[in-house]
Amino acid sequence: MIFGVPDGLHAELTWLPCPDGALPGVVSRTWGALKLWVDAETCVWGSDGDPVEWNWNDLLAFLADAWAALVFEEQRPFSGLDEIVLGNLRDQIEQRWTTFDNEADIDQQDERLRAFECRHDLARALRGAEVPSLLLLRSGNQMIVGSGLREWRQPVDDVLSCLEGLAGHIRSRLATMAEASPLIAAWDSRKERCAQEGFRLASGLDEARLKRIWPAKNQNLPRPANTNLPELAVAARMMDGVLKDSDIGRLLAELGKLHPTRTQGLDTHADLCRIHSGLLSESEPRAQGERGAVWLRRHRQMADASRFDPAQFLTEHSVEIIERKLGTRKIDAVAVWGPSHGPAVIVNTEGQRSSQPAGRNFSLAHEIGHLLMDRRQGLPVAEVLIGKKWTRVDRRLETRANAFAAELLAPKAAVNRMFCECFSDHSVLETSLDSWMSRVAEHFQASYELIAWQLNKLDLLRGDDRLLIRKYTRSLGSL
Repeated sequence: MIFGVPDGLHAELTWLPCPDGALPGVVSRTWGALKLWVDAETCVWGSDGDPVEWNWNDLLAFLADAWAALVFEEQRPFSGLDEIVLGNLRDQIEQRWTTFDNEADIDQQDERLRAFECRHDLARALRGAEVPSLLLLRSGNQMIVGSGLREWRQPVDDVLSCLEGLAGHIRSRLATMAEASPLIAAWDSRKERCAQEGFRLASGLDEARLKRIWPAKNQNLPRPANTNLPELAVAARMMDGVLKDSDIGRLLAELGKLHPTRTQGLDTHADLCRIHSGLLSESEPRAQGERGAVWLRRHRQMADASRFDPAQFLTEHSVEIIERKLGTRKIDAVAVWGPSHGPAVIVNTEGQRSSQPAGRNFSLAHEIGHLLMDRRQGLPVAEVLIGKKWTRVDRRLETRANAFAAELLAPKAAVNRMFCECFSDHSVLETSLDSWMSRVAEHFQASYELIAWQLNKLDLLRGDDRLLIRKYTRSLGSL
């Protein structure tokens, strides 16, 4: 039988007679030949033409144990690994260990890495078989599928459906065997374990700490009813290491008060933006963000030089904006938009950028980018916008949202025209650039650095002239 979709993760399993010398019972009952593909062309198990012959009760046992982690866990085993191809995780980490002086640190990381692999590497199910690693890790509404140096992103529901169908087929094979009843019971109880462990796994925090943080002290942690990521757990994970536990709890209480709001108009905008921004193709994230912003301005019939008010747009589309002091400069905004809360944006009035009007506009425009382009895939429930660093969110999504915000607030076409009108003679740049930056930033209600980055992208400056804008482009990284 074949399980999964042809252009995504899919498997073909055929039962075989048990080979001579194999153990009777469960092993012989589940002996079969399996081929596993990650897309229409790439076969990762059985790639040499011969399927993998094994006792597939091992795979059922693995999936029963790991199911809750596959459904809810988004974090890699420790920080600093987000840029590494998932399938090459161990090789890259072992290379890092060559620079470590303390063996105890290596042992500690190795223990965490092994535990992660036991939850996310399907090859760990086949103890004794030689098959390539195949790691699965959720990222929003997508599943990252990694093998070797290659990585695929597929709808999480498609991947889970493939695995569930395959496991169900193995379970049916064992249904009449009394000795298999513990294994069958473990698989059948997977949804209950998801309900028990889902919030903790999605938060990335241990249960004791979560209970200290959780604002409703006399209540148990929420129990996810399905495979949707719980918004408050994701928000807690993104705030970990940035806010004190007491402040995380206070902010979770604030988010917990938000009721879900119908956003039909925003959803329509999101559908159209996805079509017109190149999200459905393989275009580069920065280009996607810029195209999305160009589309939105044109859709609203705005001239290039017109000022875009992100707060007005959010209010028009039933997205609540809340201003709060969060007790840190590191966070600019916290946004939620899942099925149970929001959409809403909490703006930190003490944030490094968001404490100033221009930075507040950028933060809100950035969240509009996520609302239009990422709710269906990479960021389905929440985001915490953290100053210069985006350690909790896929960097490609942040690059796209930043480019979207910059183009939405200060279109390159307008910046280009305003620059050329003022500086037909580049010899006056050094004496006049500051005053020009001030006028343009005021016109668009954008920061100097945003205008400088837009100018930088236009490639209008040459040689030493480029040094004149460098002082403005230090805190946003790259737009």
